[in-house]
Order: sequence, then structure tokens, then C-alpha cells
Amino acid sequence: MINDIARDALEFISCTGSFYVRELPGTLTDDEKVGLVATLVEHRVLRVAP
Repeated sequence: MINDIARDALEFISCTGSFYVRELPGTLTDDEKVGLVATLVEHRVLRVAP
């Protein structure tokens, strides 16, 4: 189950080819956005563009 707080951001990520972390929608703070993306990168769900 996806946490309701992160739902908008995760839906955005799943529908978007590339994005800046600051573009994530929803009520996440900047630190939460960075933490979410860092976790997804760590688990190889996302990759950082060169």
C-alpha cells in the first residue's frame, strides 16, 4: 500500500520520462522529495541522468 502522502509524487514519477525533484507534486517537503527519489535511485527503480 502506498502512503497517501507520497501517492501524487509516485503517480507523477510513473507517468513522466524525466523530471527535476522539485517538480514532484503533492504535499511532500523538499527533504521528503529528495528522500523519496534517493530511495528509488538506491533501489534502482530510477536512475540519475548524466
